[in-house]
Amino acid sequence: MPNGRTRRIHTPRIQQPTPQPHTGRSRSRHDSIIKPRRTPHSNKPPARKLHTTPEPTTPKPAPTRITNRTRTRLLRRRSRIRITTTTTPALQHLSDSYRTGAAIKQGIPVAIIGATNAGKSSLLNTLVGDQRAIVSDIHGTTRDIVEDSAEIGDYLFRFLDTAGLRHTTDTIEQIGIERSRQAAHSARIILLVADATTSPDPQAIDTTRNSPDAHIILVANKTDLPLADTTTLLHTARELSAPLVSISAATGAGIDNLRQALVSAIESEGDTGSELLVTNARQAQALQRAADSTARVISGLETGLSGDFIAQDLRQTMHYLSEVSGEITTPDILQNIFTRFCIGK
Repeated sequence: MPNGRTRRIHTPRIQQPTPQPHTGRSRSRHDSIIKPRRTPHSNKPPARKLHTTPEPTTPKPAPTRITNRTRTRLLRRRSRIRITTTTTPALQHLSDSYRTGAAIKQGIPVAIIGATNAGKSSLLNTLVGDQRAIVSDIHGTTRDIVEDSAEIGDYLFRFLDTAGLRHTTDTIEQIGIERSRQAAHSARIILLVADATTSPDPQAIDTTRNSPDAHIILVANKTDLPLADTTTLLHTARELSAPLVSISAATGAGIDNLRQALVSAIESEGDTGSELLVTNARQAQALQRAADSTARVISGLETGLSGDFIAQDLRQTMHYLSEVSGEITTPDILQNIFTRFCIGK
């Protein structure tokens, strides 16, 4: 070196890596970069301590005490259940009142039943005060039902003159006789007209027996003619438990007694003036379904049925009662309205 000076070259000391413990894995070329281990003076923040909230302890239930107020509420609920048990008979009574209500609204149906030429058509004309039916001495003149109404007392009666009952091969007359039986089955009162000059007709008596729900009045007609033995008529009246009224449709004798017998037959069913009567067939059907649903509710409560089934029956009861009160309108109601009435656009 010039000037006789020696220049020292400072060589940095290379720090040797700290040997790692052998892990049983061979070192690859990707392990050339060795990360230094963290020292206790690392910048990592200290871990936070978790503060757990202690679970609340459930206090032991205090012994139940039934106060006077609670006891009163329980007694009220019990009384409500007793009232509920009377709901089904009440709804059933309202549904059954449709027969009386429809009769008062449309007229109490009175079927005039008897053999041919017993004087049924003459009796109809006398009761309504008009020549509504054809009167003839020919057997089988009336082949269809002739209907007319008349007010007697406080009631409206709807009289049905029917075809005479007899054995016949005539097809049309057979249809009329079958309609006579149907009228007797659906009537509230049956006037069994018998010719007082002959014995009562057995076929007419059998037809009357098949209508146990109707009031029967045995009418002995043609009393203005020479009478036959009345013993058979009295025996028939006792057999049918029916009053015997003697009349003459031709002269009008005994017609007032027959009118009084008609009024007495209706009044024997009880006083309907202070009762609620159903006059609509749809309402009667809804009340019947509500009564059935209520009966299932009471039966479920008594037998311990699941609450879901009882709730379903309760909803059905409320639904049918709402149909009666008019709070809802279902498609069935609308269909019934458009079916029974002519409603234009």
